[in-house]
Amino acid sequence: ESYLRHVLFLRDRYFVIFDDLRCSQPATFTWLWHILPGDPLGFDEDTFAIDYTVGDVPVRLQQISRPGDLTLDDRQGLMGRVNPITGEDWRESLKGGIIEGHNLWISNAQPEAQWRFLAVVYPQPPGGEIPQIVRVDDSTVRVGDDVICFDPDSPAAGSADLVIDPAAFIER
Repeated sequence: ESYLRHVLFLRDRYFVIFDDLRCSQPATFTWLWHILPGDPLGFDEDTFAIDYTVGDVPVRLQQISRPGDLTLDDRQGLMGRVNPITGEDWRESLKGGIIEGHNLWISNAQPEAQWRFLAVVYPQPPGGEIPQIVRVDDSTVRVGDDVICFDPDSPAAGSADLVIDPAAFIER
């Protein structure tokens, strides 16, 4: 029925990505993230934080909204060209070398008619430290001292530095 994506680039340092997805019937929604070949991933299941490096730059990808209701399928190498939901196989169409080392399929564990993904992607130049990324609620995240909220009705909205109302962008 609708999909809406907000991508914020904050303080010339990090990204906050918010997806609001709606379907006429319960569905599995997937947030797909590709990572270049490289070191293995670190995954903290409790916070749904994924740590990896691009060259010598450490990166944290952290899902905020309903982390306990998400699944992670890290499809590596050529298996990244096989859709785990539909079974579509694109391995035969590969031209040249594979560019993704990890294809992260992040999905809701139980089908739902509406789903929201809220993620922070924080690349940190070498020598620095990734600040603490804390889930405040399903629509609000604190990144260091910044609080970003995607629900004006959330109790956290009153103390947020930035409040976005996704419903204002959806035609109904």
